[in-house]
Amino acid sequence: MSEGLRLHELIQERKGRLSFQDLVDRSPDGKPGYSRWQQLATNVPPMQRAPEPDLCLAIADALRVPIAVVWDAIGRSVGLPLARPSSQLVDWMPQGTEHLNPAAVDAIHTLVRELVGAEQRVVEEMRAAPVRPLRAAQKATGTQDKGARGSARAKKEV
Repeated sequence: MSEGLRLHELIQERKGRLSFQDLVDRSPDGKPGYSRWQQLATNVPPMQRAPEPDLCLAIADALRVPIAVVWDAIGRSVGLPLARPSSQLVDWMPQGTEHLNPAAVDAIHTLVRELVGAEQRVVEEMRAAPVRPLRAAQKATGTQDKGARGSARAKKEV
């Protein structure tokens, strides 16, 4: 979702059906204000430099995304190269996950590890599956002289 988005695109995506006033209400101290939200969401005028850090934090809070997602979107908006490899799953982890108890973290880690492992096994099986030409497959299964229903065809003399 957030992969490759600039700030105005991120705001539009996360805003959904919310109004700019809803975003103001979600923001600490009501900042950014209505007109600033509108400006950020439309990118008019185009963003030339990053907003102040406290504004970036307020944007993250109001959009309910981690600050790293906002920083990446701002970086894209102002043309900074982003060298850090990103994972959408990591980017979209909600704020507060650092407060989860160790058992919860272990359960989430186990689930993700199993899902990734299952996906890797499927890919490996697909790569390892032998690809045999049709004639070789027919010889191996004994179906080279069989018709559509698997029985030997009777040759008719004409």
